[in-house]
Amino acid sequence: MYTENYYRILGLTPSATEDEIKATYRRLAKKYHPDLHMNDKSNEEKFKRINIAYSILSDPHKKKAFDLTLIPVEIFTNSYSSNKHSTYPPHSIYNNQKKKNSQTRITIFILMGLSVFLFLFLLGISRLSSEQNYAAGMEYFQRKQFNDAIDSFEYAIWALGSKSSEACSKLSEIYLYHWNHYPLALRYCNEALEYTSDEQTMAQIFYLRAITLKKMGQYEEAIQDLSLAENNGYNKDSIYKEVGNIYTYNLKQYVSGHRAFSKLITISSSSEIGWFGKAWCEQHLNLYHEAIESYSMVISMNPNAAKSYYYRGVNETIVEDNNKACEDFKMAKMMGVPLAEERYGLYCLN
Repeated sequence: MYTENYYRILGLTPSATEDEIKATYRRLAKKYHPDLHMNDKSNEEKFKRINIAYSILSDPHKKKAFDLTLIPVEIFTNSYSSNKHSTYPPHSIYNNQKKKNSQTRITIFILMGLSVFLFLFLLGISRLSSEQNYAAGMEYFQRKQFNDAIDSFEYAIWALGSKSSEACSKLSEIYLYHWNHYPLALRYCNEALEYTSDEQTMAQIFYLRAITLKKMGQYEEAIQDLSLAENNGYNKDSIYKEVGNIYTYNLKQYVSGHRAFSKLITISSSSEIGWFGKAWCEQHLNLYHEAIESYSMVISMNPNAAKSYYYRGVNETIVEDNNKACEDFKMAKMMGVPLAEERYGLYCLN
């Protein structure tokens, strides 16, 4: 801690150069050297103070640290030396400047507060506008007035409110299910994902995008989105059904399709689609007896399942159970399956 003004001890100001400090020290040291003033305690004390002052001011690091201690006191009190004219501003100017700085800060704080208030106000208006336009869009959607629904949903998105994600999803549904415009459906699915981080909402959007990609023939990408939808908690029945359909009827990958349909009937044993898909895969994997059993499950749930009678008959002819095959072809023929009559004539009229 510095206890004195070392510039004042040497009769200098803080603007003194290194050479001026050195020259002044040498002059004062010679003047007050103890050898020249034997038994003079006051001169000895002055000499010590001069040496201490010089040790501080001749060391750049110590001098810099000392100068910092002078800023709040020396600069604004004009007290470096009684015989030197200070170049620093008087105390009144400093106080005026301090007052101006304080007023400037207050003004800045007020402007910042007004800006935040205005932002929150506009955000509230935007949020309300988004919700109102989304509600209007839903009314048009339910009345199947899709042009008006599209306008309202797009306004809801433009307002950047709380309904942007839902509005994008509804636009995607319109373009996917009602207008068959798959590129636009895909675009709004992608936008919807940008507006939400809610898992349930994301699950619905991933599923919607998967159906869109399936319609566009992008089957692998559709399966990836179905997996994402499942991971975010979407209904597993719907997931396994779509995965099974894509693998089985689009990609002809019957092992994967069989796995998906087996999962479906595990959690929903009464799923006619699941049992029929499983039977179809078993038939193409040459698992004919298993296919017959699976088609039988479909028929037990839906006695009017004409195709299941027909395909069960096809598998029965392969395992050479022609009597049962004829019964199934006859039922399928009565239900209007076109190929059933031909099969019936081939296997049953001889």
